[in-house]
Amino acid sequence: MTSSRSMGRTLLGGLLGAALLLSATVAPAMAQETGSVIAWGANNVGQSTVPAEAASGAVAVSAGAYHNLVLKADGSVIGWGDDIWGQATVPPAAKSGVKAISAGSWHSLALKNDGSVVAWGRPESGTDKLPPEVAGGVVAIAAGEVQSLALKADGSVIMWGDTRGYTVPAAASSGVVAIAAERQNLALKADGTVIAWGEGNYGETTVPAEAAAGTSAIAAGAFRSLALKNGKVIMWGYDYGHNAVPPEATSGVVAIEAGTFHDLALKADGTLIAWGDNDFGEATVPAAAAHGIIDFSAGSSHNLVLRR
Repeated sequence: MTSSRSMGRTLLGGLLGAALLLSATVAPAMAQETGSVIAWGANNVGQSTVPAEAASGAVAVSAGAYHNLVLKADGSVIGWGDDIWGQATVPPAAKSGVKAISAGSWHSLALKNDGSVVAWGRPESGTDKLPPEVAGGVVAIAAGEVQSLALKADGSVIMWGDTRGYTVPAAASSGVVAIAAERQNLALKADGTVIAWGEGNYGETTVPAEAAAGTSAIAAGAFRSLALKNGKVIMWGYDYGHNAVPPEATSGVVAIEAGTFHDLALKADGTLIAWGDNDFGEATVPAAAAHGIIDFSAGSSHNLVLRR
């Protein structure tokens, strides 16, 4: 949910670039590689039943709490799943010319080719009144639980919606290359440092020394945050007693995604691993989603994968 997240993230153009993009909900980057969409996990509102129009020809995926977005090669967005706030009903403005998508808990964001942002879903998340700063010059988007983030071309972060009284820290006003959001907000600086702000009752906004420098990707889950450093996943905040980073995610990882209570990591050999809550099989990667991945995203209790 980010991370993650979910962003036209292609694995082309270098592993570091892919990791950065995967954490920032930026889409799609370099090569518009298309693929087929696979979903698994909870399906109480049809979120794991991929509609025919979204099953192929996609370039990016983004899983919200209970709804999904897919970006097609023609720049159109398809949504499905929970639609209680209209978050899965794509407005006309997002049916063409879109280059990035991000699904939050109850709202959705799309980034247009002209650098403007389209938002829909729960009004409290800022979908009813976008700040003028996101009318152009935006290069990345991240939909959180009730707030929205945008990264400007000048490296500054814009936040709007229900910000719970938090403001973007001065350190995130320049030099930012990636963003992520859930209840908390994360920003990755060009020098590899991580900035965190927002809800931090479980330490999710207290960046550990290990992740304070040399980080290449970020992801925000519920009550915890993730960072990728030298192929190793670092997690801080509340781990629910069973969400600790597994040994296979401590080396060789190139991209990360955080769901509500489970996490995903892509290895350099192309395999996808998952850990955390598995009540609906969300942390059990099916064979069809284990390889050939172009993009991936984690929702509340389900996942989306775009594979070649």
